[in-house]
Amino acid sequence: MSITLSQEDFDSIYNGPRPNLSSPTWYMKETGKFHLPYPLGEWNFFAETGEMFDDKTLYQNAYPMQMNPHEDNITWKYEEQLENNEKHIYLCQIYNPDFFKLNKDIGFSVMNQRFQEDVRKGLCKIAIWYPYEGYVQMIEEDVFTANNTDIEIVESWRIKSNFPEGSVHFVTGNAIASKHPKVANSGIRVHYLEAFSTWNGKEIDRPVATFNPIDSKNLFLTYNRAPRLARVQFVWKLQEYGILDRGRVSLGSVYEGDGEVPNPVSRHGVLDRDWNKVKKLLPLQINNLTHFFNLACNIVDEDYDTTFCSVVTETLTNRGTVFISEKIWKPIIKGHPFYVLGSKGTLHHLNLLGYRTFDKWFNEEYDDFEDWTARSEAIAKELKRLSKLSNEELTIMREEMQEVLDYNRDHFKYILNRDYGVNEPGEPQHIIIKTLNNILWGI
Repeated sequence: MSITLSQEDFDSIYNGPRPNLSSPTWYMKETGKFHLPYPLGEWNFFAETGEMFDDKTLYQNAYPMQMNPHEDNITWKYEEQLENNEKHIYLCQIYNPDFFKLNKDIGFSVMNQRFQEDVRKGLCKIAIWYPYEGYVQMIEEDVFTANNTDIEIVESWRIKSNFPEGSVHFVTGNAIASKHPKVANSGIRVHYLEAFSTWNGKEIDRPVATFNPIDSKNLFLTYNRAPRLARVQFVWKLQEYGILDRGRVSLGSVYEGDGEVPNPVSRHGVLDRDWNKVKKLLPLQINNLTHFFNLACNIVDEDYDTTFCSVVTETLTNRGTVFISEKIWKPIIKGHPFYVLGSKGTLHHLNLLGYRTFDKWFNEEYDDFEDWTARSEAIAKELKRLSKLSNEELTIMREEMQEVLDYNRDHFKYILNRDYGVNEPGEPQHIIIKTLNNILWGI
């Protein structure tokens, strides 16, 4: 059975259908100022070179690329193509974390009027498609400490538009968002979707990492790039424990127009004392790769082959979220033992997904710590402990871990095939189709 997804009218500037839940006047009517579509963000409109994306790329950015493999199951329709009383989903692809605040006073008013009426009649469901971020209901633990209010904002839109409870669905990368009391007590239905495994799925047949150290930077590998609060603090802990030089470590600088490296408190909440110490060390680079580009899908075999384990510093370490990005799948694909500096319960969530971790060899109590600084320090202490072992002892430990490493790699391939049908013959269960069906039928 095909699922109908409705789309806004053709836009001559966009040279394609206008992104769902964006203004037909490019916000001139709503704000008096011209603005790019709020759902996308500039990075989905312009390339890093500053040029506007071609029509095909713009269309794919507005209407999820992950739908492409499911052409037989999904039909996109303009208003005039919808049959009378045809059920459909108004799917809004959101990339911009500021979308909800920017759209706070606009809400669903920019929707096609027929689509709005169909929502009230029970013919249309709205899907806020936002699986690439885990900010929903997150607690921001920095100098600007506050609770994320995205769900509350969307709920206010629903009420203002007189849409029934259960007509608006929110797809998020936060695995625990639905447990939040304000979510559970709202009229919004929340779905968790892990969307990053496909980013590196094509790399599943890469050779498994072998532990062949070539220098003293043999203990750990940690990619950091953007100097977020937890990453800066973690790097400083490595320096404090005297083991920064035992790993392959990257951490980028934050540059502004004058070329100086400012204190990024305003952007990341980094404490003065930590930033002033760490910025003297920056940039930290691996293989002289620039930090300007986010090489999210890049896997460098040598980095894994020459180090004992990985420390994955996730995008988010905050309370109120458990968010898994592409970062964790790289060591799993490569068969590399790992620690995760993420939110509380990240390892537990991986266990729930069927993965095994390394509690036989690593002290993983840090996963239960409420305070991210305590998690960071605990991982640094673990690395300090491991740093006292010889290469021979580390090699033996890696050999003992091999069963777990092989299992995780095989399990990743199984999940990828089950959920997305990657390289799987027949008719596998596609998690996206399943999620859309759940939305369409109010599950």
